[in-house]
Amino acid sequence: MRIVAGGHRQVKGVNYTETFSAAVKMPTVRVILANAAHQDWQIEHVDVKSAYLNAPLKETIYMKPPRGVLKPGQEGKVLRLKKGLYGLKQAGRGWYLEMSRVFLKELGFTRSAIDHSVFYRQKGDEHTIVAVVTDDMALTSKRRIDAKNFKLEIVKHWEITDHGPINWFLGFQIKRDRKARTISINQQAYIESMVEKFRLTEAKRVSTPMEANAHFTTQQCPSTVNQSACMQNVPYSEAIGSVLWLVVVSRPDAAYAVGTLSQFIQNPGPAHWEALK
Repeated sequence: MRIVAGGHRQVKGVNYTETFSAAVKMPTVRVILANAAHQDWQIEHVDVKSAYLNAPLKETIYMKPPRGVLKPGQEGKVLRLKKGLYGLKQAGRGWYLEMSRVFLKELGFTRSAIDHSVFYRQKGDEHTIVAVVTDDMALTSKRRIDAKNFKLEIVKHWEITDHGPINWFLGFQIKRDRKARTISINQQAYIESMVEKFRLTEAKRVSTPMEANAHFTTQQCPSTVNQSACMQNVPYSEAIGSVLWLVVVSRPDAAYAVGTLSQFIQNPGPAHWEALK
């Protein structure tokens, strides 16, 4: 069980200001993995346990205590948060700032000027690169000992889970042929769950993301109350979002099709939905 803050009740300028938090870009992840595979570097996966709880809060925030926390005679009291809590609007940003501080000041890393969620350290024979997505870290290093030393360093600051050689990252599977120095990304599990979610398990497969010479216009959007009612319960925007993640990670061949259909997300018609399926 996890205690979560009611961030929807927060007021900007009162108990939070900025919320932006950098996250590594998928093209950056591909470059880092490809470089490590080509150079035959070590590639490992580490995640920080309860990452947000490691970040000190700058703002003053009080919350109603969970049931069972207060002792007899303390009724009516509230709790002041000292660390970030899942659900707070600024929790992600707080963790990123704390994580960056540790990497830059405590561990001697340098932050990439291209992607602010990538940190690297090069001294002597060591060359270590770490890509961070919230609490997940893809660690690549020229030598096995450097990966081991990095883990020993960060456990002094946070509790971690060491997954060893990378196999899964951000929900996709990573397969490596070290002998051939190749690496591949597989989203089969994600695709199967998405197909099942939208009840398309019995759908027929097609060879291309979009039919040749297909044209989609606003003329195909609902224009009457009855037409709009027919599309009301169609999860079009949710499906677009699901497929977009697939395009970003492993299926760029569907980028044009998804980009075209995304233009009708505000008022999709049956033709757009059929094309999306």
